[in-house]
Amino acid sequence: MKIEKTIEENHEAKLVVEVESEKMEQFKRRAARKISERGKIPGFRPGKAPYEMVVRNYGEQAILEQAIDYFVDAEYSNILKEAEVQPGAAGALESIDSLEPPKLTFRVPLAPEVDLGDYHSLRMPYEWSAPDEKAVDAAVEDLRQMYATTENVEREAQEGDYVLVENTHQVRDGDIVVALVGGTESTLKRYYRESDNRVRLQPANAAMEPIMVAARDLQIQGRVLAVHRRY
Repeated sequence: MKIEKTIEENHEAKLVVEVESEKMEQFKRRAARKISERGKIPGFRPGKAPYEMVVRNYGEQAILEQAIDYFVDAEYSNILKEAEVQPGAAGALESIDSLEPPKLTFRVPLAPEVDLGDYHSLRMPYEWSAPDEKAVDAAVEDLRQMYATTENVEREAQEGDYVLVENTHQVRDGDIVVALVGGTESTLKRYYRESDNRVRLQPANAAMEPIMVAARDLQIQGRVLAVHRRY
């Protein structure tokens, strides 16, 4: 293969590849066999028709298109290696410039080149200072949270808990739900449908009052499946 390489301003390589006619002929024969396997040529079993019969039935262009696909699949990595191109992304076949001899043009985005400069000479002054008690406590708490495990609890959700919620609008009386009240505030409460087309949202905390709301002003966002605490 003959390869002409041009590095362009947009950081792409333009590769014009001239393929030996003998090599392309091999891929055309392979393409013709594949076409004859998929199609039906009267008087021949699939894949057994002579090349000339495939050309007569399907045309030179169909064979050539398939042959180019086979050529690119088989030779693209070799083209990049021979052209000494380090791609930064997948390249593309831009055009078929001629058939005799076969000449193809590829465009290949190049891998970025980074010049770090003399970064070893950059130094920032550093002076260690011991952490105070608050910082130590915060670090210990971070470690505790990192390695903590969870367990189911049968109580109201509290700060720091994890709540497992099913994304559904279908709930029954007694379910704990995530409810949007009045379009502004979400809350976790036990759901009860009242006879006057209102809904009672009952808190688990007995010290709190239930919320009574018209059904039309309530949007169910999910059903609570479990509450987990970390320890």
